[in-house]
Amino acid sequence: MRFILVGFGKFGKIAYERLKINFSSSDFIILDPDLSPSPALDGARLISEDGVNFLARGGQVKDSDVVIPLAPLNIAAEYLLVSLKGAVRTELPSDLRNFFRVSSLIDKFTLCVSYADFLCPDDCEEGDACTITGEKRVPMFEKLRQTIVPGFQTFVVRSHQILPGVGGYRFQELTKLRDSISPDKKSMICTSCRCHAIISGITVKS
Repeated sequence: MRFILVGFGKFGKIAYERLKINFSSSDFIILDPDLSPSPALDGARLISEDGVNFLARGGQVKDSDVVIPLAPLNIAAEYLLVSLKGAVRTELPSDLRNFFRVSSLIDKFTLCVSYADFLCPDDCEEGDACTITGEKRVPMFEKLRQTIVPGFQTFVVRSHQILPGVGGYRFQELTKLRDSISPDKKSMICTSCRCHAIISGITVKS
């Protein structure tokens, strides 16, 4: 198995340490444009490059590789913007925030949403109920799939928990998403675990 970590800030370093302990025989690629000078990490290939550009360039990543998003952006949406000709950012509906308990508008194109109105522990074990409050709720990725927004088609890339506090998805989920986008239709691109999500608007102009 090979892990591709996109971003190597505080949480990137934590994720790498946990993954390395539990998947010691796996290969690791760590991508961050600010890796300078590159630190020496046993068993990891460090690349000082924008992670999205690396993923989109083709020929370097296998479908089976596991992408661990650790940068403060929607990797799935950014991948589409780079890899699809005619893809542009699209303003999200102003009332989209009403569907969610907690939301934070990054800009008019990107919205972060959550069930939690508190800071989650960085080693949270994802489950059917919140590990802090005990509340049971519909997983966020299912809630997003059920949310109907007029004028938009919704695509959800689910982030699966690999270890407590560490989640990701196979690279093939991005290529499947890329091949599913219809031209000239507004799309909400969501990356989501059970409790949190990031939503971006894009349109692929023909």
